[in-house]
Order: sequence, then C-alpha cells, then structure tokens
Amino acid sequence: MDELDRHLLDLVREDRSLDPDVLAALLPLVGDRSLAAFLGEHGVLRGDAERKLDMMRRGYLRGTAGELLVEAGAAARLAELAAAVPRVAPQQVAPATAPGLAPGSLPLAEDSLEYYFTLAGNTDSISVPEIVQLFSTGRHTGCLSLESPQTTMHVHLQNGVVRLVDPLQVRRRVYHVDGHSQPFTIPLDVLERAVAVRRETRRPILLGLLAEGAIDARQLRRIAEPMAAESLFLLLCNPDPVFFMFRPHVELPDGAAALDLKIDGISLLLEASRMVDERRRLTASWPGDGARIVPAGNLLTRVADLDVRREDMRFLAAIESGSNIGELAHVTGLPLIDIYGKVAEFLAAGVLLLEATNTDE
Repeated sequence: MDELDRHLLDLVREDRSLDPDVLAALLPLVGDRSLAAFLGEHGVLRGDAERKLDMMRRGYLRGTAGELLVEAGAAARLAELAAAVPRVAPQQVAPATAPGLAPGSLPLAEDSLEYYFTLAGNTDSISVPEIVQLFSTGRHTGCLSLESPQTTMHVHLQNGVVRLVDPLQVRRRVYHVDGHSQPFTIPLDVLERAVAVRRETRRPILLGLLAEGAIDARQLRRIAEPMAAESLFLLLCNPDPVFFMFRPHVELPDGAAALDLKIDGISLLLEASRMVDERRRLTASWPGDGARIVPAGNLLTRVADLDVRREDMRFLAAIESGSNIGELAHVTGLPLIDIYGKVAEFLAAGVLLLEATNTDE
C-alpha cells in the first residue's frame, strides 16, 4: 500500500464517508495499481480523484474523502466490490458483453468483444475526457478504444502514459516541425496508402508513414501529438455517444516500443478541448458542418481589396462549388481548427458564403 492509499484511508477514517475496513479488505484486488485508481475504475471515486488526493496529501489542497466520491451510488458499488473479494482473484478479468451496448449494435470495427477487458460502455453517463483521464491518472497499462459512428481511435498506455494514438482515419497532412517557418506536408497519395494499409494489416498510420519513408523518427515524434489531438478533437465534436473499451496489458504495435514515444494524456485532453471551444466560438452562427461553403459572386473583387496571403489564396482556390469542412480537410490537409478559422475569416469578409443542407457531414 503506497502513501496515496494510506492518505485515502486516513481521510475515510476522518469523515466516515466509506467504511475504512471495507476499503482495506479490497487491497487484494488492487494488484500493482493504487487503491484510488481501482476505486475510480469501478465507479466509487470520481475520475479526477487520484490527482486531487495526491494534492491533498502534499498539502496543496484541502478536502474530505466524501468530496472524491461520485455523486450517487458509491457506497453500493463499494459493497458490490467487497462482496466479490472471496471469489475474485486479483486482477482477474473475464470476457463479457459490454454494458450499455444496445442489442444488435456493432462492436469496434478493429477489435471484437471476444477480447478481454476491464471496463466497457458508452458515454451516456461519462464523458470521453473523463474516460481518458481515468486511465491516464490511474497509471493503467493497456489499450483504450474509442468509437463513434464517424471515427475510431485506439490509445495505447503504459503506466498511464500515452505511448501511441492509433486512429483509423487521418486527414491532416500539414504540420509545423523542427521550428521551420515552412510547414511540412505529407503527400496525399502517401497518406491514403498508409490509411489503406491500416485497414488491411492494423499497422498504425504513423508507423506506416515511417515505413514508407514519408517521415523520419524525429518528425514522427513531432507530429504524433498534434495528430492525436486532432483525432480526439474529431471524437469530441461528435454529438453521438462514443463506445469505449479498455483491454489491459495489450502490447504496443510492432515498432512502436522502439520509438519510445510518450504523450502526456492531460496535455492531449487540454489541446483537444481547446480546439472544441474554439470551434464552438467560430461556428456559433453556422447551420452545421455539412453546410456548403461557396465563393461569393464577387470573389475576385473582394480578394483584391484584402491583403490575402499566398497560402490563403491556395486555400480559396481549393474551394469548389459545394465544398464542406470535411472535403476541405481532405483536399488541403490543413488542421481542422485552421480550416474553421479561415472559413470564419472569409465569411466575415464576404468572400465566402454558407449554404445550409439537410444533413450534416
């Protein structure tokens, strides 16, 4: 039992929000994780409880154990866990049908439910950031899979550190690397080939680009985090529920371990959340991402009156009659949030117009 667990038991003894004897009895189930991470995983403690508990232990934050509990049902879930102690071996997991998955729903496209997992469900009652934070701050090792109707990504973690984010689809091709003023661009045909190989062999797109010689190991490390943030951004923008499944002790894909790639999960969440907020601000008056973006009738005249940069002229040239955000992302390869920003800028200048459609992208 580490210092964090001792502090948790001390807090519980003070406010009696939970039975300290029951908590102590659960220690055989915890294994090499902290008790706080185990209770967070099983819905007794809040997703950020371990981080707050550590701040309390260090004296940076005042609080009680009761403040770390989920809003309802914590005691009942703790009782269920305690009842399982005599008959569940430490770290034992078993195959099952994911809770919250509607009858007839499809499992993850790349990973069937015949795999073992410790936790699965959907985001009806827990958000994607809370899920990522749960396994990151809980120092878990395994693969967290997130799937929506539009996109799927697999997050590989080792002791809570994100070692690789493996999306099934990538459209961004333009990155700023190595401090250069000129962006680095992955050719469209090379990216499409890496995506196709991902579907056929499950080799992550990043590793495919490395194998193709499109990027080197240094460039891979520089683009891995922005590519991951964009994939998470896409997932967070989706209004549909996200299905999630965590499988413990899954090995990293071939070639990933040698790269020693490490991404801070909290930083990843913060960047994706920042882009979500920025998108919400930029598109407050838009009819939806499926809206058609078309040039204004007097496009050339208005552009002549503006101080338009060369890269923006190329962006405007990519807009054909009937383009939408998704099509622009595919054609230009720009970061999605940059596309939103450019469209919003040229809408305000009267260079572009939006035409509503019946369906979103």
